[in-house]
Amino acid sequence: MDEIREWNNPNEIVINYGVYFYQNDGQRQEFYIFDMKSFQNQIPKTFHTLLMPLSHHSEDYENRIMDDDSEIGVYLRESEMIDDGDYDWEENYYSDYKEFYRWHRIQYDPVSGKRFVCHHVFSMDVSELFERLNEEYEKILPYNRKTKKQQREMERLSQNINTLTQDWYTDENGIRNPVELLMNQCLLTEDERKLLEV
Repeated sequence: MDEIREWNNPNEIVINYGVYFYQNDGQRQEFYIFDMKSFQNQIPKTFHTLLMPLSHHSEDYENRIMDDDSEIGVYLRESEMIDDGDYDWEENYYSDYKEFYRWHRIQYDPVSGKRFVCHHVFSMDVSELFERLNEEYEKILPYNRKTKKQQREMERLSQNINTLTQDWYTDENGIRNPVELLMNQCLLTEDERKLLEV
């Protein structure tokens, strides 16, 4: 694990992050763990929900990243209320207001003018764990009538696979041992945990 950088340079705001990766169909898949605690300690509290370190994995129907750069970075949130309503069977319109977010990459803190610097702290290969979880999931999947035990196991495996296919943020403890970070996010059996031991 690389050294975790503090914000010693008065002209920089440092965002520490880790990468966990696995091979899937010959492709390397990478996801990020951002150290939100250290980042938020360096910016005004009013910006805690408006400024976020993000990657393009963060995009979904209600969130759009407004640039073509695939690198991670710090983004400023712009929100917009949109009427996403529709017509019923009798052609009566009903409103359905939703809040959509656009994220704009910024290089500098809007208040202090300090430059954002992303610092890579660790990389962790979770290929064996990801493969094991998928194998276990595939074994249970074909059963048409699953027992409650099988259903619970499928939910556990699905939750773990989802964790390994998205970015996430550290809790109040910040970035620490990468294995511990991942084990706190996943519900792993003893055998699965052994696949993470370095």
